[in-house]
Amino acid sequence: MRAGAAALAAAAGEAPGGAEAALSSLWAELPEPLVLHALSYLPPALQAWTAKLVCKAARERFRGATAVSLRCPELPLAAVQEAWRAVQGDGWQQRGLANARAACGDVAGLAWLRGAGCRTASVVRPAARAGHLAVLEWARGERLGLRDVCRGAAEGGQIAVVEWARSQRPPLPWDNFVCLCAARRGNLEMLRWARAQDRPAPWHWTACTAAAERGDLDVLRWLALECFLAPRAVADAAASASSSAQQQQQQQQQQQPAGGGGGARDMSASLSLANIRSSLIRQEDSIIFTLIERAQFARNAAVYEPGGVQVPAYGRDGTRLSLLEYLLRETEALHGKVRRYTSPDEHAFFPDDLPPLVLPPLEYPGVLAPAAGGININATILATYVDAILPEISAPGDDGNYGSAGTLDVLALQALSKRIHYGKFVAEAKFRARPEEYTALIRAQDGAGLMALLTDVAVERTVVERVRLKAATFGRDIHPGAAPLDGGASGGGAAALASASLDGGGFKIAPSALAAMYETVVMPLTKEVQVAYLLRRLD
Repeated sequence: MRAGAAALAAAAGEAPGGAEAALSSLWAELPEPLVLHALSYLPPALQAWTAKLVCKAARERFRGATAVSLRCPELPLAAVQEAWRAVQGDGWQQRGLANARAACGDVAGLAWLRGAGCRTASVVRPAARAGHLAVLEWARGERLGLRDVCRGAAEGGQIAVVEWARSQRPPLPWDNFVCLCAARRGNLEMLRWARAQDRPAPWHWTACTAAAERGDLDVLRWLALECFLAPRAVADAAASASSSAQQQQQQQQQQQPAGGGGGARDMSASLSLANIRSSLIRQEDSIIFTLIERAQFARNAAVYEPGGVQVPAYGRDGTRLSLLEYLLRETEALHGKVRRYTSPDEHAFFPDDLPPLVLPPLEYPGVLAPAAGGININATILATYVDAILPEISAPGDDGNYGSAGTLDVLALQALSKRIHYGKFVAEAKFRARPEEYTALIRAQDGAGLMALLTDVAVERTVVERVRLKAATFGRDIHPGAAPLDGGASGGGAAALASASLDGGGFKIAPSALAAMYETVVMPLTKEVQVAYLLRRLD
């Protein structure tokens, strides 16, 4: 019996045609109960996938056994190839498939996916997080970017990967995130190694807070001695950790429905999709108005290049910040003091640099799962804004209006960040509406399945069209003799705008450009946040 199971398992690792032929041959020779029993010896994540290659009876028998997890280390290449065919044309799901195989150390699968045209640029971080040096060596040979290796390794506590990264020539970059993650995990070995190097890893006082939150006196004491912290600083870190723990406890208590009571409340407390959509529609207005204002200035590339403008600010790795990064960090420092970033729908671009509050914290309803606080894709939003959005809305060239352009960029990025991260509330509302379906996909860690369940094509088309019409209305140059926007005998302004060409003259910014930005950037990133939140919803 075990020999038959082993033969089936070996057949599943061949190419699709070979696996199917081998299984068909075995099925022809074995009684049906014997084949079903043999299939039960396969790893659970492979039973459902392999059974469908055998026969109808086997497929029905294992239909409810388990979903095929793309994070299964034993997943054969044929299953990876089948998954690739299912995500053709969907860049987000392609990236998710590649990341899942990287987290399993599947070099052969990644090589095949890259050869087939799959997007593999983001596989480095999950591979480093899981400690798969073979994948990192492959990525280096493929000339993939390795900037996130140290961050991913720190998240996973993989000191061997950090050592490998720093042994490269030149060493791969690291920042204070390494020490912060090590302190969060209580990984004193990594902390000692990182700080003992010729060019030690940068550190930040938030590492002390992380150690205090864990109650890890050994790490806290070591940090105090290594980083020459005054006793007052250690006490402040402990107090900050205590305050954070109390806030988390209060949020957990508020998970249960309560009657009246004080504390701050916002739209996130009401998780009906109607209320959430109302908030999202208002956020559209902020984004459109800000981008229309930004479009009046030239591209001004110097604003976004480190050293393009000599600002008095440096990153954790010692490199000078760009003017935009400087404006973002300074704005967040000011807003952070008055508790902007304590709100669950606000996310800082420089969260590690936020100062202490000068106002007492507010109590927000704990409507999201605890994992929500760890989801922040502002780095992606910033890169996408500079590389993809700005070239579409601003004229090329340099008009010298660096300050005006930069301050409007900050407003635009804050509005985009809020809109995209609001996907957490959307995901929570959808989860509560259909908990059984979402729970099954979450337990299987099926990101592609979650994406399919979340997606509503009709609603997305409505949003894109609404943005197009808003952009045409808000960005229209008004002059004597222009057609009225409030309708009239001709049948209504919206209909007139919908039937007109929205790429001609008379607009401060092409409405089609803003609509395309929503369709290709805002909504995909929002769904990325939703899937990331749901995958950790049950943590």
